[in-house]
Amino acid sequence: MHNSYRIAACLLAVAGWLVFAQQRTVGQWASLPEISSTAYRSWHQTATMDGKLYVFGGLESQIGQSSGSFVSSSIMLDMTGGATKWVRIANMPEARAGGYAAAINGKIYIAGGYYTSGNTRVMAASVLEYDPATDQFTKKADIPTPVYQVAGAVVGGKIYILNGYNSAGTVTSGTQVYDPATDTWAAQSAPPAASAYSAAAAVDNTIYLIGGTNSSAYNNFVYKGLVAEDGSIAWSSGASYPTPLTRLAVGSLNGKVYATAGAYNGTALDATYSYDPAKNKWESTYALPAGTYNVASMPSDGTGLYMVSGYQTPKVYKYTEGEPTAIGQISPTSRSEIMKPDTTRNFTVTVRNTGIVPLSATITIPNDASWLAVTPLEAVDVPAGSSKNVTFTIDTKGLAEQNYEANVEFATNAKGQEKLSLMVNLTVTTKMEKRRPLQEVFTSSTCPPCKPGNDNLHTILKLYPVDDYTVVKYQQDFPGTGDPYATNETVNRRGYYGINSIPRMEVDGGWDGNANSYTPQLYAAFTSVPTFHKINSSIKVEGTTVTVTTEIVPGIDINSNNLRLHTLIIENRTEKNVKSNGEKEFFQVVKKMLPDDKGRAIEPLKAGVPVTFTETFTFQGSYRLSLDGQAANRINHTTENSVENFKNLNAVVFLQDNATREVFQSAWPEPVEGAISSVAVEPSNQANGLAVLANRDNTIVTLNYATQEPNATVAIAIYDLLGNRVYAAERNIAETGNQVEMIANGRLKTGVYLAEVTTPAGVKRAKFVLAR
Repeated sequence: MHNSYRIAACLLAVAGWLVFAQQRTVGQWASLPEISSTAYRSWHQTATMDGKLYVFGGLESQIGQSSGSFVSSSIMLDMTGGATKWVRIANMPEARAGGYAAAINGKIYIAGGYYTSGNTRVMAASVLEYDPATDQFTKKADIPTPVYQVAGAVVGGKIYILNGYNSAGTVTSGTQVYDPATDTWAAQSAPPAASAYSAAAAVDNTIYLIGGTNSSAYNNFVYKGLVAEDGSIAWSSGASYPTPLTRLAVGSLNGKVYATAGAYNGTALDATYSYDPAKNKWESTYALPAGTYNVASMPSDGTGLYMVSGYQTPKVYKYTEGEPTAIGQISPTSRSEIMKPDTTRNFTVTVRNTGIVPLSATITIPNDASWLAVTPLEAVDVPAGSSKNVTFTIDTKGLAEQNYEANVEFATNAKGQEKLSLMVNLTVTTKMEKRRPLQEVFTSSTCPPCKPGNDNLHTILKLYPVDDYTVVKYQQDFPGTGDPYATNETVNRRGYYGINSIPRMEVDGGWDGNANSYTPQLYAAFTSVPTFHKINSSIKVEGTTVTVTTEIVPGIDINSNNLRLHTLIIENRTEKNVKSNGEKEFFQVVKKMLPDDKGRAIEPLKAGVPVTFTETFTFQGSYRLSLDGQAANRINHTTENSVENFKNLNAVVFLQDNATREVFQSAWPEPVEGAISSVAVEPSNQANGLAVLANRDNTIVTLNYATQEPNATVAIAIYDLLGNRVYAAERNIAETGNQVEMIANGRLKTGVYLAEVTTPAGVKRAKFVLAR
């Protein structure tokens, strides 16, 4: 199928060139980072602004599959910083696909589109305004006639939404014009023919509407809509597109209209054509590297056109005009290291050539940066479409404790990229803090491989003191109907990392892998990463109210405007969310993220200047066990909760850069009570209460409880913060009344514990902290 597609696509491209073009337009496609390693998007909305490429929503599917899910997630590629990785931005208020996005006056507007809920088609009525400065969406005026699978273009600061399907699924002909300045809609003359899956672009004040389908045929029409000063449109026909097709992608660059991809009789096309309005003629240019469809819009930033994903491909390309040349990229474009004196460390920089001719790069390190070396020393030659790694070595021998920097230059033969820069920042210091690596686990009780993944993680973490790390579990809404303890926040957190498969684990925002592949060696590597920041945190649980106070003590400056303090309320152990994967108990289950899944934005931090934040949350209403993890059944935190035992709540706090995802430090909050806290059970069970006490020198922990039946069998257990059972005993109690269990502290390490006593009357639990 793949080979036949390539032959068909090439035949179409050649035929189009011979019939419609007297010459070939010169240009080339360059590869940018893929949106995902495992998933692609169709019918998504794309825009570019201020050197950044944005993707909003669409239909997300696993590679190799045709079905998928409508998503609200949005991602961004910062091309000003080397375009190395897509990052998550705010979700749209609801899923949307088949609409149109455009950047106007510092905002991005998304109009048209739809999604499905079960068997119901939900039309997207409102315009969404996205503000990159605040990372927030605002709903604007509703479109008069909701449509999807539309074409769109911008003329004179206004958005023109053309044709598409209406709410009844009927192909329409219509022009609806949105003015962001006044937040109003107006109707204008419709294109000459109805269509859906068409695409459009504008050159000056003329809109070009191309291809698509009606109820019975593929189209190769090109309609030109000349927009007058009063907004009226005069439609006429232009030179027909070289082949009938649908679901193509169109954009405009330097006064020309470009079209690529699309589908014809189920075949994905890769032919690319340019249209010169002055000649009214189509010319062929270099084919798209991978045939696809379901894209519609190729936004332009003036330097090129961007083709993002599409059916069965997560790839992203940039088209540029001109003679073929090498196109150089280095990744990363900056590197920061914090090291002790008299140590060495290597790091790797990848030199990529996304052009179609070879790239040559010569590396120059400043003379005053003798602490930095590179291998190889001579020119790096990178074939077209390939990459090579360059190894740099930092040696701090003889360096004073201070900051150093070096601007490394890569001199290349790439036109317009004659010099690429790598900024290396080095801090030499002995003032380091103990790092607690944060393990964020994405899991579900409906996910069979999640159980061995969680088992593997627990086995590894048991090797180390609890205070040496932190761990949280985000229950998810898939596979199947998902985990009952999935929440909007835990699902959004998955989106932040761009995760589309579980089990999945992120360590300190950097390592992204399957929990089944985690090893003690990886854990040790994360604990060895230097950090200079300390977090002091405390937690107080009063009834259903949780208060967490956190002090961040930065050891060095953090000059980032993207810092977030995340405070996660977790339940140490749950058992009511059992589903189908064989797990009977679950640990460190996230119940609430404070203030929400985005965390609390904080200002850049200065060395030695502590900052303190307090988060408080009161769980509302009564306990409810959701049917599953689907959106309609999730817990509404304003009226209900999913906490099995409020005495078993804890928290994890961590400081993260929202843009780079780097986690600087994490911590378990300490209870505000003393070294050993006596925790009473619920008032209704006071007669069968459980209290935890210690003697004066904390050498013995005593459990006080009561039995009401003679000859009772009593099970006693103590769990650590991870839910591991560290003490167990069974007693046959002959007499009723108060009972005592004494445990030598030598059997327990310093930390937070949960005592559990099971009698014929029920289970009693109490949390305590052991400190020495």
